[in-house]
Amino acid sequence: MSDAPKTPTQPEDSPPESAKEAKARARAEKAYAKASRPWYKKMRYILPLAALVIIGAIVATTGGDGGDEIASPDGEGEATTPDGEGEATSIGIGSPARDGNFEFTVSSFGCGETTVGDDILQEEAQGQFCIMDLTVENIGDEAQSFLADDQFIFSADDVEYSASFAATLANSAEGDEIFTEINPGNSIDGTIVFDVPEDAEVAYAELHDSVFSNGIRVELE
Repeated sequence: MSDAPKTPTQPEDSPPESAKEAKARARAEKAYAKASRPWYKKMRYILPLAALVIIGAIVATTGGDGGDEIASPDGEGEATTPDGEGEATSIGIGSPARDGNFEFTVSSFGCGETTVGDDILQEEAQGQFCIMDLTVENIGDEAQSFLADDQFIFSADDVEYSASFAATLANSAEGDEIFTEINPGNSIDGTIVFDVPEDAEVAYAELHDSVFSNGIRVELE
């Protein structure tokens, strides 16, 4: 048997520790351990948090792809985005309007069709089809992908309608409006189809060079 003396956890003449005192002591020990933690263990939480804050600030400042260039109408109906307040700049049918690397020109817009396509590929509207003819030109210095899903139309009270993939594809044999990459200086002519309620009154479109851009507003009325 060992003759080494045992170290008591509590003096024999001390009164028993109450539950309240035990909890207080546990909290104190936990606080001390946290304060004594080595700096490199603390940094593993601080650094990721700081990185998230920096990334959020960059995204909020730049507004996404194509949002850095600011320009104003040149007197000939041409406009670009952003407008300085993070909202889409507006322009009318037949006038070129720029968002990021794309210059859009809506040549016509109309609603009321119930069927698009041909005998091979045909789509029936849930409500009515609104059809937009437009030209998209890449005015940037690198290739950019155009997607129908990035284009929207709105009612006068700002109800948003997205493009119909099936109807747009049925209406166009080439399908460039769905997804296509446009090189600098090149352009495409296409038609985007939207399926909206029968009583919808569409007021304007919002066209984007990417999902991250502010967009360009085109008045359709």
